[in-house]
Amino acid sequence: MRSSGTFLPRRELQFSRNRHTRATDNLAGPAPLNLLSETGRLGISAAANNLIRGILGRNTRSKGATAMLRPLILLLALSALPLAQSIFRAQGDETKIIALENLWNQMHINHDADAMGTMLDSDFVLTGYGGRVMSKAQFLTSIRDKSNQLTVEVSDDMKLHRHGDTVVVTGATREKGTEKGKPYAHQGRFTDTWIKKDGQWLCVAVSYV
Repeated sequence: MRSSGTFLPRRELQFSRNRHTRATDNLAGPAPLNLLSETGRLGISAAANNLIRGILGRNTRSKGATAMLRPLILLLALSALPLAQSIFRAQGDETKIIALENLWNQMHINHDADAMGTMLDSDFVLTGYGGRVMSKAQFLTSIRDKSNQLTVEVSDDMKLHRHGDTVVVTGATREKGTEKGKPYAHQGRFTDTWIKKDGQWLCVAVSYV
């Protein structure tokens, strides 16, 4: 689980307008915007409202067309809301997971086992490079061991794979340090599994290869 050089493409909803829109398309006035304001009175969030603006654009050709679009606007408002909320929540969770991965590295370097423990599920298990398996208690004991001085721990190429309230993170790791006075350096791959419990993301498994 490692660090600051992470790569995580963010997914955003984008709606493109026709680049060849004619000037006459801008003569409709504020009627569509008034209709869009109705979605606010229905409790539709500003984010969902922006989605609808992107879908429909700000222009219509006549008041008659605006009236015909009224049911469509409201329907799209209601249907876009859960989509927008789920996407924004997913992006927020991805940001949290990456932050936790980066925080993990600093806690490891600083031997902060107490803080590390708050990020681990009670069933946490770690499988190390040589196939050694450690429980949560054993891993935290290794974090406290200052005979192993980790000076560099960097994660690259992190990718998130979400399945409901479970996120699997894959990436590359580079480590440098000294163990009982002897320097070491290592490069490898890792897989971290996070689960969401009572609104909190906890790491339940780590594997190195």
